[in-house]
Amino acid sequence: MNFFKALFVWLVISLFLGWGVYMTVHPTKASWWPLAISVFALVAFIGKVGCLPPSDEHHH
Repeated sequence: MNFFKALFVWLVISLFLGWGVYMTVHPTKASWWPLAISVFALVAFIGKVGCLPPSDEHHH
């Protein structure tokens, strides 16, 4: 089940990044902001969730 959750999350992230790239090269109203926001969100998400140790290694 974790594989399918990870696959779904990566598909959602890919959609947001694709949307950001599309809005950057949009012919009528091009803007760098959607791409910058989606890249920042990707880096923050991977830094927050992807770099956590397994839950059994937490020592409070």
